[in-house]
Amino acid sequence: MRKNWMVVVALVCVISLIGGCIAHKVNLEESEKEITTKGPKETATESDVDVTTDPIVEETTTEETTTKGAKEKNIDPNKWMVALTFDDGPYTDGRTDKIVDVCEANPGTAVTFFHLGDRMKTHVELVQREEAVGCEVGAHSMSHKRLTELSLADLQKDFENQQAVFQEILGHDITVYRPPYGRFDDNVKTYVKAPLIIWTVDTLDWKYDNTQKLIDTIQKEAENGGLDGKVVLMHETKQSTADAMETIIPWLVEQGYQVVTVSDLAEYGFGEKLEAGKSYGYKFFVNRDLGSSGD
Repeated sequence: MRKNWMVVVALVCVISLIGGCIAHKVNLEESEKEITTKGPKETATESDVDVTTDPIVEETTTEETTTKGAKEKNIDPNKWMVALTFDDGPYTDGRTDKIVDVCEANPGTAVTFFHLGDRMKTHVELVQREEAVGCEVGAHSMSHKRLTELSLADLQKDFENQQAVFQEILGHDITVYRPPYGRFDDNVKTYVKAPLIIWTVDTLDWKYDNTQKLIDTIQKEAENGGLDGKVVLMHETKQSTADAMETIIPWLVEQGYQVVTVSDLAEYGFGEKLEAGKSYGYKFFVNRDLGSSGD
């Protein structure tokens, strides 16, 4: 009897041991299954994201940015370029508007206008069109007063008034400024918060008022790359000047010149961004001696 009882106890122990092993194996398999299937199906919630981490921004060098800009504008720094500039406008009736027409008819060409603030206010659509076709709009004071003869208060007021005109019409500050008569001093440099642009070629178009004479003057200056790197002074007040542009601009392009704005000439021709408080004239806009690079 005692022997039978011991057999029964041993049997129960064996059965219990086998059952425990089976249960352990089942639990282990279930755990492995859960680990395998759970990972790929889980998605990050808003609380899982580190919102304080700054986004990764690809850095570009100044040289890369400059090159990209030149390509977008189709400007080749290794080819001749000239900046044609026009003062005292804007005017309609076949003057300023005609110059804009010529630029628009010759893709890739752009000029710089140095406008009077008082006239800008009465020719809003024309000024906006100038920028729309790629030309540069600069300032030339409100009403062509000699800045060096103004009091400091009047000098500051004149610039601030034209700055307000630019903001109202074009939505940005003055980027380039030509003082009337090309005259400036340290006070002008201080109170006019924009680069001061003079010129390197004076055509005297205002004096002669003759279309063919202006054409001849510029064509002579342009021989053998003579206008490369130069800033040419002309005036919007003369119908003869606007008429001459119908010949001059396409002719310059045919000779291998790039007709660009003053700011683009400085940046892509001389590798410099124009700065407020500085003047740019004969010493800056010099011939770049590119030889026959107009080809």
